[in-house]
Amino acid sequence: MIHKNRNYRIADVPDLATMAQMLYRNSWCICNGIRASNLTLVNDSFSEDGAQEFVVIRDGQEIESLTVSWFESEASLLETLTELDGPDAFSKYGARNYGARNLQTHQDGACSMCA
Repeated sequence: MIHKNRNYRIADVPDLATMAQMLYRNSWCICNGIRASNLTLVNDSFSEDGAQEFVVIRDGQEIESLTVSWFESEASLLETLTELDGPDAFSKYGARNYGARNLQTHQDGACSMCA
């Protein structure tokens, strides 16, 4: 995670398919994140105009970083998210524990990055 001091607004979605759809079809403000199942993805991009880079956090631990804008399809993104959410994420997929991440979140209202 590059931006360790960034505050986030986390959107809860019902499932990984919805997460993949929202991530693949939209560009996100740099202070946004999305959560489904065991995964929370937070935007770690340098700007909204560049590659959409998201840190993957599972059970409070950073396990991966995904450049969502480089995925060829929504289906391939969903497949990766499903692997990262599954029981074999560390042995089969090769996810690693990069350490605990204590996310800072916004109170109600937009931040200076969104305004």
